[in-house]
Amino acid sequence: MTTLAVIADVHGNLPALDAIIAAVGGEADAWLCAGDIAGHLPMVDEAVFRMRELNALCVSGDHDRALVNRQSKVDSLAATWVLRKQQEYVSQESKAFLAALPEKLELEFEGFHVLMMHGGPLNPLSQRVETVDEGLLASFPQDILIVGHRHRPMVYVKDRKAVLNPGAVGLPVDGEKRARVMLVDLPSLHVRIREIPYDPAPLYLRMHQMGYDERYFNCLEAGRWVGFTNPQKRLPVLIIGAAIYGEILAELIEKTPDKYVAGFVDDTPALQNRMVAGHPVLGKVIELDQIARECGVTEIAVAIGDNTAREKVSNIVKSMGLRLATLVHPQASVSPSAKLSPGVVVDAQAYIGPHCILEEGVCIWPSVSVSHDTVVRRFAALKPSAVVGGCSAIEAGLKIPLGSHWPSYSKITAEMVASQS
Repeated sequence: MTTLAVIADVHGNLPALDAIIAAVGGEADAWLCAGDIAGHLPMVDEAVFRMRELNALCVSGDHDRALVNRQSKVDSLAATWVLRKQQEYVSQESKAFLAALPEKLELEFEGFHVLMMHGGPLNPLSQRVETVDEGLLASFPQDILIVGHRHRPMVYVKDRKAVLNPGAVGLPVDGEKRARVMLVDLPSLHVRIREIPYDPAPLYLRMHQMGYDERYFNCLEAGRWVGFTNPQKRLPVLIIGAAIYGEILAELIEKTPDKYVAGFVDDTPALQNRMVAGHPVLGKVIELDQIARECGVTEIAVAIGDNTAREKVSNIVKSMGLRLATLVHPQASVSPSAKLSPGVVVDAQAYIGPHCILEEGVCIWPSVSVSHDTVVRRFAALKPSAVVGGCSAIEAGLKIPLGSHWPSYSKITAEMVASQS
């Protein structure tokens, strides 16, 4: 008989990992890790060292990739802040280990063929396998699929086919504060989930030393993400561009309940060390990474009106592992079913209807109306009072003129805009 100890989503929580090793290490013939050794919590070097001590078979997770590739997490400011910290202090040896991890592994134990990845067959890094159906079972020819990413355990076993998620070692999401490990006995395919208590004190000490705010402490203590205990907590944003559009965005940001302006970044020599709209110009774009670290900023607003230039600067921001701020004026109306990507700005009195999609870097100026099921492609801009009917599509990079009206089902291209001018 072979017993597999299966873990996932360690996320730099060494005390949790050590507690699991102490509790079940004597039973395990092999250790498997379904990704995300890094991210979220600070003890990444130590967790990598443990994986190597265990000779664990590991795959890469989305946080592991984000760390080594200097990427942000577009869905989480807190995770982006941590990743930027880890990009500074995680050792080159650990980064090399994480960079070498494959996106998936095919293994064999006791005649069972095992496929392991962090996400799922559709995307090995980011898919969330939430249910098991015929489509999922048909998507992999192996006997056993092992995944992570959701931080929730899943056990599906039928005949010789299984879909398994051990849940999270390091960061809880469902109220269970203990560290989770899955034991899989082969060839019987008997599966056990173990929840292991641990002392987080060494982790908390490191978090305090590194300046973590209360959100991760709250998560570990509550067993789920609860954010700030003070709902009025505001997070800093840096604005690239201190011209008139920068002033407009500064006014918008200061009206939001959850953000404030940390300052501007601008390459204009005459603006250096000056105040603009009550906020300091802190340096040039080439210094952005250092300025963001010093200010504790992970969100950047790009206040550049030219669509092509805004896209170019936005790509520089993302290359530094920073996150493009999504800004919505409190006096705008955005349907709950609309999808706003990073870098989108929706100004005062604008309306975004149900099921609209605004892709990265889209600018919606005041009093614009975008009706239902409309798609606005990357880095387009709609000038004040433009009206777009439902089920329309706007080409990437377009500037929709001031006050222009477009009927439903419009497919708006550069040629169409030029013909209206």
